[in-house]
Amino acid sequence: MGASAVIAFTPNDLPIDEVQRLRKLGFGGVFFAVITTFLPGVERAANLGALVVGLSLAASGAIRAVNLRDVEKGVGNQISDLLYRVFAGLCGLLLAIGLAMAFLRGQPWQPDTSWKGRLAAALGQVPPDAAAGDKPIIDNSKATTRVGEKRVAADGSMTLIRRPLGETGYSIEVPEALGEATEKGEAGRATYYEFGSLSDKQQILAVVIYPQKKPLKKKALRIAFDQTVAQVKNDRLRGPGVTELTPPKKSEPDGWPTIELHARVQDSVQGRGVVQARTEYIAVLWYLYTDLLPETMQAKLVAAVSTLKKGEGDDDSAGKKGKKKKKKR
Repeated sequence: MGASAVIAFTPNDLPIDEVQRLRKLGFGGVFFAVITTFLPGVERAANLGALVVGLSLAASGAIRAVNLRDVEKGVGNQISDLLYRVFAGLCGLLLAIGLAMAFLRGQPWQPDTSWKGRLAAALGQVPPDAAAGDKPIIDNSKATTRVGEKRVAADGSMTLIRRPLGETGYSIEVPEALGEATEKGEAGRATYYEFGSLSDKQQILAVVIYPQKKPLKKKALRIAFDQTVAQVKNDRLRGPGVTELTPPKKSEPDGWPTIELHARVQDSVQGRGVVQARTEYIAVLWYLYTDLLPETMQAKLVAAVSTLKKGEGDDDSAGKKGKKKKKKR
């Protein structure tokens, strides 16, 4: 673009129609280059550098306009044209060598997964095998039972840790990169907590536990579940600009009614939600993450909600103690 602008305003014997065409292209090209330079996502240095190089080459005479009438007279036989052809051939040879080296040494067909480690470090997540002294302390096939315990996710993609939910007595297993829970306010008759930050961690997880005064029986459990799902859909999926990406998915892990929601809430932010009803509580998890966050670093909501528990001890041991007390009575 820069070269065509210089050629258009350099005195020569080009036809007037060709000069006018070049001047339009030159003006348009320079204007387009200047405008696009200031657009987001454009490499300004490269854009302006190409413009400067084009201007320099044309102004120095290294690039010149070829008149068709000169070609008819045999300009191609001149020594200068021969030099141009040799130079073009050398450039083509260098290009071929560069491509060959890129394929032989760079091996672009081999996936480079090192970026995952760099991104994990930037988000504050320590890889599961980063340090021998900070390895998870229990089998990765079993959920943690005590606050602060860690384990590697089943797919080996991240370290999970059990975090407390304020003073509720409940705790949940979440990715270690999300950090501690912070109390954010009231949600009906329950307090909701948030993990992570959308700006720093590229993800944020909100957890709300609705405790029940009395254990819910089968029919009451379904009614409470349906009411909570309707409320979550109204709060999360009916906002301006929100688009559902996949239909709601219902399931019953361990016999508890559960539903998964998935929507796009902003141009580069997705939202996932899980509602699960149990006899003692109804849990709502809502997870926001940017499109930059790899799938291997995203929280698994159904797995997370299944780790919700109250108290420090193991559920099985608590149940056994309860049975022993009943026997004594």
